[in-house]
Amino acid sequence: MMMADMEESISRAPQMTSMAKASYGRGRGIMSPPMSDEFDPGADERKIIRNANLTVEVKDTENARTQTENILKSLEGAITHLNSWETRPGILSYNMTLRVPAEKLDDAIRQLVELGIKKSESYSTQDITAAYLDTENQIINLESRRDRLREMMNRKTENLRDVLEIDRELSNVQNQLDRLQRTQKGRDTNVDYSTLQLNLQPEPQIGDFTTPEWSTERSWRNAANDLIRDLQEIVDQGIRILVFFPIWGSILLIGWLIYRGKKKFFD
Repeated sequence: MMMADMEESISRAPQMTSMAKASYGRGRGIMSPPMSDEFDPGADERKIIRNANLTVEVKDTENARTQTENILKSLEGAITHLNSWETRPGILSYNMTLRVPAEKLDDAIRQLVELGIKKSESYSTQDITAAYLDTENQIINLESRRDRLREMMNRKTENLRDVLEIDRELSNVQNQLDRLQRTQKGRDTNVDYSTLQLNLQPEPQIGDFTTPEWSTERSWRNAANDLIRDLQEIVDQGIRILVFFPIWGSILLIGWLIYRGKKKFFD
């Protein structure tokens, strides 16, 4: 039987690691990339992602932005995201996402700090070696399984059911293989190119911390509303006192009568 040959041929493929077996099962469904971040001390080549955050206060944000672009060009980096907002009329602050070669990250930060005054700086590293090698093992096993299935597809058979079954299995394996290869490609990019979050802030000036929408008319309305709200609270408290007067009034009256009675007794 064709299906029996398929199972026998596939069984000759290289054995999967225990983690790959657990994720793969019998080859049904889509296999998710491993999420392990465990440290692998035996790895010949480490896969480490380095990222950083930097805030610089500058005199002229527009000039600093231009210099940032020049620095990135010299370091073979790029700006992948840029966001700006108005600090005061005509003056913008910038928040940029930069990608630079990992080995040039420190050099990039050193040059960017020279644009002004460094206000904050932070680094982060992530060792993905174990997860990377795990995925590589799964790719090897999937490629071997795919090649076996292709060999079976090339064999002539009149059993349409077997052909369809092999075709479904081949499509499933190829989908899993494509997904893992995309994962590895993304990891390689993150290892080779560090992400640097750069914030360019203008030097503070008088008036930077005022509210642009402020006006005397707005302040007058807010003060009047606050007064009305306070008066309402006073009236509410007065109503509560009147409502509960029979209760606390009776308690006070009884307390007063007891006090008078004791006073007369001792007199």
